[in-house]
Amino acid sequence: MSSTKFCPNCGAQIHSNSEFCSFCGAKQPDYRPDLRNTSTTYQQASSVFENEHVSSLWYLAPILFAVLGGIVAWYVNKDKDPGKARNFLILGVILTLIQIVISLWWLISMGVFYLGYPVILCV
Repeated sequence: MSSTKFCPNCGAQIHSNSEFCSFCGAKQPDYRPDLRNTSTTYQQASSVFENEHVSSLWYLAPILFAVLGGIVAWYVNKDKDPGKARNFLILGVILTLIQIVISLWWLISMGVFYLGYPVILCV
């Protein structure tokens, strides 16, 4: 089998394993994909995906949006770097709890809540 062939549409010489002509764009009727190296390609692609770097900028999501940002950052990065994704989620939960404690402290100090029971304020 030769490494080149001619396009039946325009007559240009192209690679024998081409699905489309690189000159006219016509689909080649006798195209057969080369499946000999498919498993190697899959292994290479999966190893590249596993070693993909997760940016530290993802820490901004839980910092800016608390638990919702932590969930989004975890979901997007859980397959790339599970440890870092877990940290995003934990940071979102901790920042949410801190926000709740500060809000309750402020409400109690303002007299809106007294021992957990709401107080009716008369103006």
